[in-house]
Amino acid sequence: MFKSVTKEQLKVPARIEFLGELRDFVTKVGKRHGFSDSVINAFKLSIDEAATNIIKHAYRDWDGDITIRAIIKKDALTIVLLDQGKYFDPRTVNDPDLKRYVEIGKKGGLGIFIMRRLLDEIDYRKTEEGNELWLTKFRDISVKRRFTLPTIPVNLKVKYWFVATLVWTAIIISAYFFFFFQQRGIVLGDYIEQGRKACSYLSSEIQNSFDDLPTVLKEELLTKGSVDLELIAAASDPIQSLQMSEHNELLVNAFVVDNFGNVLGSSNHQYLRVATGDYSLPENAHIFSDNVYTYPLDNGMRVLDIIYPVKNEQDQILCKVHFQMSYDRIYAEIKSVRFDYLKLAALAWLAGLLGLFLLIYLMMNPFRRLAEWVKQLGQPGSVDEMDIDASSEVGEIAKAFSDITNKLRVSQENLAEQERLQKEMQVAQEIQQTLLPSEFPEIEGYELSSFYEAAKEVGGDYFDFVEVDKDTLGIVVGDVSGKGVPGSLVMTMIRTALRTEARGVKDAADVLA
Repeated sequence: MFKSVTKEQLKVPARIEFLGELRDFVTKVGKRHGFSDSVINAFKLSIDEAATNIIKHAYRDWDGDITIRAIIKKDALTIVLLDQGKYFDPRTVNDPDLKRYVEIGKKGGLGIFIMRRLLDEIDYRKTEEGNELWLTKFRDISVKRRFTLPTIPVNLKVKYWFVATLVWTAIIISAYFFFFFQQRGIVLGDYIEQGRKACSYLSSEIQNSFDDLPTVLKEELLTKGSVDLELIAAASDPIQSLQMSEHNELLVNAFVVDNFGNVLGSSNHQYLRVATGDYSLPENAHIFSDNVYTYPLDNGMRVLDIIYPVKNEQDQILCKVHFQMSYDRIYAEIKSVRFDYLKLAALAWLAGLLGLFLLIYLMMNPFRRLAEWVKQLGQPGSVDEMDIDASSEVGEIAKAFSDITNKLRVSQENLAEQERLQKEMQVAQEIQQTLLPSEFPEIEGYELSSFYEAAKEVGGDYFDFVEVDKDTLGIVVGDVSGKGVPGSLVMTMIRTALRTEARGVKDAADVLA
């Protein structure tokens, strides 16, 4: 992914006394962004050498400025030095022969060699801003190993699909567990609702049965809790009818208990004999909700017990109905529903992965085509091979690449032209140097020497020694008006004319005329 980089910049005059500001700038930037002292010191030494060369050579004949720009990335620091002086590419300089340096005792000239040893990357560019020297050094390896893990290079499709898969998996898992925990309450609530309907039915039948009993038995049911055969019959008959109803599928045991712990009727006769006169909820009964309990029976079966009151016309509780359902059966249904949701979640997960893959493929395919097109941008006619629609984001990127490529091509052509002219000027300079005397005549009583330095690569300054005859030597010193190539051409013509006209003529005025 793309990450923004931090940039900082400083501009100083190209003079030796401002080198300290360049060093301080690098120190502050390096410290602020956590680079080690070794990285900072390497830049300080390199910038000292590079800036000194710019001051002494690039700006040798005029004043100018040096701009220092810091580009801070996660794992590297790049320092760019910009000037508008004379072009010089340090990459063309070969490493020196150090043994030869030691033998002859030569000092200096090792700046570029030192920079190459201290830094990881050096680049030199000619741009509209001027000459750019790019110096890059990576963070210390030990620091990188401490805070980063090795990464496996993957393309954007795989990376996006992996991230989308993690997000989709998290959504599916969250949804599944939401329904997983919700199903217990839903299934149990459904069974409790059915059990309460059965209890309501049984309560209504018992209440109707008790209405037919004598008043004395009804009073005994409320006050003494005595067990009478008529009471038992009045409670047992509705239970038998319950076993024949639709609620029988849920039933494990149904029984009626009065307010004094007497079991008046039960669908399990053995349970009736054992519990009569001494019934209470087990100590390990766990309340699930109002009047709903869960606990294990003596045979190990766990039941869900729903308790429902039977009331008379005065809203007095005559007895309570217990409707027991198998909790194991209910839990088995809960597990079955959960497993169904698991299968549904697995299918949704697989379908989502396939859909994400197709979506990412369709979304990234234009970028793949763009990448292939960008790789071919350097070839002739490649810009015209893609119909760019700038209305989309990909089209905007393609348009930007196309514009950059065109500008780069023009810049490269201009740079190539400048390099060609520079080489031609260098050849012209060498030719001009050959036209000037390299050896000086020996004259008794005199010692001749010269110093020549043109303001530009070539110029119109001229000196020469002309042999007029055996005993006469003419000395010519001239300065053609103007500089550069026109001056050098005029100087060449004057040299040829003077040498021709000076033969045998000892009067300088006659020669010039």
